[in-house]
Amino acid sequence: MTLYSRYETVLLLSGDGDFAPALRHIRSQGCRLEVAAYRPSTHPELIRLADRFVDLCAWQGTGIPVPLPAKQTEASG
Repeated sequence: MTLYSRYETVLLLSGDGDFAPALRHIRSQGCRLEVAAYRPSTHPELIRLADRFVDLCAWQGTGIPVPLPAKQTEASG
């Protein structure tokens, strides 16, 4: 929660409705919200709050990989 102001977009990989208060706060600060989860087990408020919702059920069994961000590593100095 302390780092969200450094990002344009926050991505939640969960359908748990317990995250709704945090997402409401982040949204009130002008941050874009994306949620990726299995729709049948996703709390409806998360779908409503999200600027973009990705239903992971759509990917299941297709053989198409879900695109993920590049792996982040610590800078060595």
